[in-house]
Amino acid sequence: MRVNQRLHILYKQYEQIVNFLFYKLYSIMGSIQLSEKLNTN
Repeated sequence: MRVNQRLHILYKQYEQIVNFLFYKLYSIMGSIQLSEKLNTN
């Protein structure tokens, strides 16, 4: 049981990190698309 709890906590932390990375990647891609749109106009 203790091992499962430890794995669950690790998974929760990993999930937060992955969500944060995806959010940063998404915002970076969005800003790149915005700059491309501004450059083409």
